[in-house]
Amino acid sequence: MSDALRQQVAGLLALGQVPAARHALAQWHAQRPPSAESLHAEAMLAIAEGQLPLAAERLEQSLAASPHNPQAHYQLGRLLKDAGHPAEALACYDRAIALAPDFWQAHSSRGIAARQLGLTTEAIASQQRVAALRPQDPAAQLNLANALLTGNRLEESAAAYAKALQLRPDDPAAQRGLRATKALGLLAARRWGEAQAAFDEALGHEPASPTMLVGAGAASRRLGFEAQAAARFAQAEALTVTDAATCWTIGEFLIAVGACGPQAKCWVDRAAALLGDTAGPDVYAARASTRVNLGEFAEADGLLTQALATFPEAAHLQWVLALSRLWQDDYRTGFQGFETRFEVVYANGSADNNGRLPLAARRWTGEPLAGRHLIVWAEQGLGDTLQFIRFLPALIVAHPAARLTVLVQDALVSLLKASFPDDEICALSTLRAGTQADFEVALMSLPHVLEMAEQTQPLPFPYLQAGPAKIAEWRQRLGPRQRLRAGLVWAGNPTHLRDAERSIPLRWLAQLDHPDIEFHALQKGHGEEQMAALPDFPLRRTAAGFADFHDTAAALSQLDVVITVDTSVAHLAGAMGLPTCLLLHAQGEWRWGMSRETCRWYPSLRFFRQSVAGDWTEVMARVDVALRELLNQFTVGP
Repeated sequence: MSDALRQQVAGLLALGQVPAARHALAQWHAQRPPSAESLHAEAMLAIAEGQLPLAAERLEQSLAASPHNPQAHYQLGRLLKDAGHPAEALACYDRAIALAPDFWQAHSSRGIAARQLGLTTEAIASQQRVAALRPQDPAAQLNLANALLTGNRLEESAAAYAKALQLRPDDPAAQRGLRATKALGLLAARRWGEAQAAFDEALGHEPASPTMLVGAGAASRRLGFEAQAAARFAQAEALTVTDAATCWTIGEFLIAVGACGPQAKCWVDRAAALLGDTAGPDVYAARASTRVNLGEFAEADGLLTQALATFPEAAHLQWVLALSRLWQDDYRTGFQGFETRFEVVYANGSADNNGRLPLAARRWTGEPLAGRHLIVWAEQGLGDTLQFIRFLPALIVAHPAARLTVLVQDALVSLLKASFPDDEICALSTLRAGTQADFEVALMSLPHVLEMAEQTQPLPFPYLQAGPAKIAEWRQRLGPRQRLRAGLVWAGNPTHLRDAERSIPLRWLAQLDHPDIEFHALQKGHGEEQMAALPDFPLRRTAAGFADFHDTAAALSQLDVVITVDTSVAHLAGAMGLPTCLLLHAQGEWRWGMSRETCRWYPSLRFFRQSVAGDWTEVMARVDVALRELLNQFTVGP
């Protein structure tokens, strides 16, 4: 049977001729029994007359009679969405798209529903499809930009907003979006002052925007304006926000920029409350993640257990559970789940983003290696490599007949060759695409694959040391030791997500100045400029002579103590067995735990943790006491 009746009714309804449409249906029913087509047409009339439950009933009856009607699936999805059932709506849109792959309205509605459900990746994919099908449609670009913004893909979002404005100049929604992406992008780039100005500009146009208020609060906090930050956060939280996607966008952005504290928890929880039973695995993962970072492990584990019962294959949930277990020193379970980082953290598979390297090799999961070639490769930061290289000797003992190649960051090659002279240590930069091997394994996977997760000290300390010639070179450079020598590191990698918490202004360390202590600046590159502002603090610029970490290790061998923030030098000093004061933010990091003062990974490390987030005053007082204890034990030596 043709679709003539539905088209006739649709045409009349489009012209606003509801009585005529009702008359056409009555004439049809007078001559014929109900059919899929007439039931669909009745649904359209019911929608026009505001009888939505009846419309849904007629669409279901029409689809029962003829399930291959994409328009009916689509319209039923829209009714379900408007009735507050986005998950059921999503399923209807999927059925419509399966029947009509280029049905752009269904893709668009699917993207909006997915965004409401916190399924950001799916929302982006749907809106990208619409934008490809309708490249000159400003609404398609706007919906894509909104989805990208929810996914914290700020540059792509800004480009889509700009294109929407090109297609429809003066569109207020696109203008708002551009202002938002500019401000949020500056905050993500840690350009705090510029971000604050951009948020203030945006709030001038839209003073009740919760996203801009929260962003302004985050920028104020980074600039040290705590009262202003608290006021902005309170303003945002007092607003009535009924859109789960907005709450989700705010919470996810706060997590992405490392502000995973009470504010992130508040907004993710608000999104979850609005979603109710329709909340997907990403929402549970975000809720649990905020609690892990606040040390609320019991609540986090409860959320994850509940979510995994419903979504057992969700990698994001397994990843957050792994981090929670690592925080709680359950290394066996934690490192097992840590393997999901390849699906979550490194999902794009790019080596530039610490994902899989371009190797022609299988992932090693513990298979026999006799006569086989295994490539072990470093991932993430320099400190991670220095920490996990400790498992290399155990790998060699377990598989003596294997050929091993170890790929590490260029700056570590010379040091690791000196520490492991019998092993094949190569620079990651020498790797070529398609390099052949039987197996490959990431260095941080070794504790799990070797079943040594609980053995945090599998070999004697020190396990890293500079070569004799390099040590002699630095002994001569630094001269005789007349006073206690303390090395200082105050800034880490500025691109690190948590750098604002991990790094500390040099002026705090200058408070430790003592005539009987010879201070050595081990800071290389970023952060060195702070020394110019403290001309009265007598710092030897030791790091000026560092070509790589072999030089750093040799210089450390001539010191008595290292005082450092959470960066690669902390790992190096710990691996060398050197007394080390590690300065930690209140929130900390999984490998250092939440409250202990000593370290399971490095016995010579001692933690000096903030009691109050952001306040280093009491930390410096305790470090000063520790230095005086060392001074009492110090004797002049070579």
